[in-house]
Amino acid sequence: MSWLTKLFGGGSGSKLDNPAPGKPVTSDEIRQLVAEYGILMERHASFGVAVSDEDTLPAPKMRLEKVLRAEVAMSVNESQVNVLAPALVTLAQYQPQVGDVSVTLLPQIPDLSALSNPADLKPLARSFTAHSESSRYESFRSQVDGDERRLKAVVEEARAKWQSQVSRGAR
Repeated sequence: MSWLTKLFGGGSGSKLDNPAPGKPVTSDEIRQLVAEYGILMERHASFGVAVSDEDTLPAPKMRLEKVLRAEVAMSVNESQVNVLAPALVTLAQYQPQVGDVSVTLLPQIPDLSALSNPADLKPLARSFTAHSESSRYESFRSQVDGDERRLKAVVEEARAKWQSQVSRGAR
């Protein structure tokens, strides 16, 4: 079970209608999409640093961003905000036209001066060569970096609004 599902409860299991982008989010939509996104994040966590196609998201990326921002605003405590903030920033790892297979980051190039046995180089070379998708990852890197910067600003704005509500006693 997803950690977001555990924190916020499971979805109803039925698909919600895809609302217009400007339409306000509903509590049912929040509950379902946060749970479904949590499950997706758990599934993609095994990829490590990777870019996945935004079509794998349970809703359009901008709608999911709006839902996560709304959930931050409705959070009852800081631990919920602290769980949602990285989930919101993780949306940057979902980009258009990636395709069915997530694109992973190449492993770091090993420090060859630390190798004492030349035979140790062969497995490292095989591992490195196995990641032929490196150029594809690099082609998405600027999009991911730009989205991450934007989403971090969104998170800070959402935290500030939440903190303001807490300070006013709205929680």
